[in-house]
Amino acid sequence: MTEPQVNTTIKPLVMAFMQDLMKHYLGPLYHYIKDKPELIKTVPGFLLNHTKLIVYVGRTHIAVEYTGPEFIDELKPDRTIELQFHDYSYKECNLFEQIIGFKYDSTLDMKMPLPIFSEDLLFPTNRGWDKLTELGWNFAAQNSIMGFNMPSPEPMHGKFTRIVNGIFFDADDSGLKSRRIKWLDFFPVIFDGSDEKTDTIGFNLEKMGNLVEHDANYSYPIPDEFKFVQLPKINKFIEKWGNKKNSETDITSYLSEPENEFILTMKFGASNIYSELTCQWQSEDRKDIRPDFFVVQPNGYADIVEFKLPDIGKNTVVGSSCVFCPKVNTDSDLK
Repeated sequence: MTEPQVNTTIKPLVMAFMQDLMKHYLGPLYHYIKDKPELIKTVPGFLLNHTKLIVYVGRTHIAVEYTGPEFIDELKPDRTIELQFHDYSYKECNLFEQIIGFKYDSTLDMKMPLPIFSEDLLFPTNRGWDKLTELGWNFAAQNSIMGFNMPSPEPMHGKFTRIVNGIFFDADDSGLKSRRIKWLDFFPVIFDGSDEKTDTIGFNLEKMGNLVEHDANYSYPIPDEFKFVQLPKINKFIEKWGNKKNSETDITSYLSEPENEFILTMKFGASNIYSELTCQWQSEDRKDIRPDFFVVQPNGYADIVEFKLPDIGKNTVVGSSCVFCPKVNTDSDLK
């Protein structure tokens, strides 16, 4: 049992917690996989080669969120890990709501305890349901456990709780709000706020060793059928343009990723797409242009596709002048 940490600043508490997590879970998990290299390509990659760990401190639980690749090809013991932490222990609150960033608007007057283990949760608020339906988000695009008119989920006091591959939605004046969680563990803590000047928090991670073998052999839920591989990507695209806070660059960057190019090629019946190619004027002295996409048709010609958001809060003129661009033949200009 780790001695309670005085919460004058949250960093020493977080560092002590992470040391225990490394001792009882992350370290043993790494060595288990190292001794069984056949598991490297199937174990959830972010548990070992995480790019960022996010720690959330509350009065009932300390939660750890893992981010990084779903799959890995090798172990990387010597790497820089970004550690973020957020302190919510100064107030009575639902830690889950603080993590996802919004409150639920259920008409039911009841509490919703999170199960000890949840996989493939899809829990929108009522506002989120309405917006998803309006945008044409495909609810059948992936296997999931859905909730309608749900109260705010909350980890149970004194219970370890895990969320794997959870998707949560809300909506406001800016449009759709989404929160995707790959892997989130809630660890129960002992909180004592009776002292007027200091709070104390204690935790015990010894039992995490019991999960090492299970997690080393766990397969992260990735769809294998074509429609379940591609349709969620279209849903993510809908989530991006459904939120007014996202810029045109956020949208075009997503579409230009190799695994997402199919969205434009299917839409336009194209054979290929090219993102932000520099076009030089051949007959006039003008500034080069960089259209969002050249969408290549089967006949070898390409159409220029530009994305403009429906809600414009800035100057509507891009560049210094308007130009008309002819079709470009891919055989001579795009290769």
